Amino acid sequence: MLPTSATPKVAIAVLNYNGWRNTLECLESLKKLDYPDHQMIVIDNKSTDDSSVQITTWLKQNWPQAHFIQSPNNRGYAAGNNQGIRWALGQGFDYIWILNDDTVAQPDTLNRLVAKAQAEPTAGLVGAMQYYY
Repeated sequence: MLPTSATPKVAIAVLNYNGWRNTLECLESLKKLDYPDHQMIVIDNKSTDDSSVQITTWLKQNWPQAHFIQSPNNRGYAAGNNQGIRWALGQGFDYIWILNDDTVAQPDTLNRLVAKAQAEPTAGLVGAMQYYY
C-alpha cells in the first residue's frame, strides 16, 4: 500500500494478553513518539486477569483517542493482531506497525520506520530491532 500523503497515517497495533503492566509501559513509551500522524490500537486477546479494566482506564485518562478492541476469544497471537489490522485497514491507514506489548520504543522509532518504508516502496514490510528492554 502506498502512502496517500507526505506524512503517512500509521496505526500502531499492540496486542495484550494478561500483561497489562507491560502493555501500559509500552503505551507510555508510544506517547512520546515524535511522529505526527499515528493512532494507537490496543487489542485485548480475551485476558483472564483485569487487563481490560486496567488498560481501558489508563487509555481514558492518558490517550482517549486510542482505539480499544476486546477480543471475544483468544485464538492466538496472529488472530489477535489481525483484529487490529482489519480495523486499521478499514480506517484507511497507510501503514500498520505491529508492536509486541513488552517493547519500549524510542521517540524517533516510528519516524525511522516510516522513512525506511518510503525509501523502499517495493518492500513488503520494514521492522525494527530491539536492543535492550
